[in-house]
Amino acid sequence: IRSREIETFRVTKTVLVVDDTQHMHSDEYVLMQALMDQNDEMRVILVGDDDQNIYGFRGSDATYMQQLIAEKAAVKYELTENYRSKNNIVNFSNAWASGITKRMKQDPCFASQSQNGVINITQYANSEIIVPIAEFIKGSELSGTTCVLTKTNEEASLLSGLLLQLGIQAKLIQSNDWFS
Repeated sequence: IRSREIETFRVTKTVLVVDDTQHMHSDEYVLMQALMDQNDEMRVILVGDDDQNIYGFRGSDATYMQQLIAEKAAVKYELTENYRSKNNIVNFSNAWASGITKRMKQDPCFASQSQNGVINITQYANSEIIVPIAEFIKGSELSGTTCVLTKTNEEASLLSGLLLQLGIQAKLIQSNDWFS
């Protein structure tokens, strides 16, 4: 190892990257604070979207991101261009998310795609939702990819099985380990 390489190694800083920070709960926040306290030179990169905090039932809270910004331990950059969704879906999401209290995002998102997608919201007054959704999907002229979000893994499993029984290609996705 040449001395120049050693010097380069010495100036390298530790970086902590926390993805999906909106899902952080109190224990994770305490751990991150402890790591920051013990590593003065450590750089911290938080990536998160408070509009996507769906794990409140397990204690996650986007307030932890807000606290880090308020403590000057983080700087907020808004990324508002949506590459994933169609134009009307992004507009619908903006309208829905505008009702979220204590929302961090100030600017609305915009779609990079000008085409529109299909939005269908189905709400049932009781827990017997699986069969009506499967029947709706079977009777629809859907093309491309369709996603159904469920509240529980059991509902997802039942719906996936019923769709397969009805001859509709379905995949039960419980993580994103095998796709980008």
